[in-house]
Amino acid sequence: MKNKNLDYIEHGLIRKKYNEPRIHFALVCASVGCPALRREAYIDQKLESQLEDAAVRFLSDKSKNRYLPESHRIELSSLFDWYGDDFVKKFGSIESFIATRMTTNLEEQKSIRNKSAEIIYLSYDWALNE
Repeated sequence: MKNKNLDYIEHGLIRKKYNEPRIHFALVCASVGCPALRREAYIDQKLESQLEDAAVRFLSDKSKNRYLPESHRIELSSLFDWYGDDFVKKFGSIESFIATRMTTNLEEQKSIRNKSAEIIYLSYDWALNE
């Protein structure tokens, strides 16, 4: 019988079956670099809003993701480097995915979508999250 840990559930089951990159913000490994755990269970009736909320919360965490418009730079979690193809497949590009989730400023969103900013992937912190 195959090991049924979170890694297997995320990569062996969900990523293979569904075209849903926001799963990377829901099933997390409990390291400091991971998105925060949700304080409620993911349920079918609320799944779309829960996944969207998890994505926005993660992209709003300035310790893991930052848009620096003055220096034309986007600093993103390594999750986007490792699983970038998942976001490209569903949203066309990483920039398309992050634009409206990182900022509400329409000019900044346009700049992100137009790839005017350089993307830098931040080091991932594998230390155990308390």
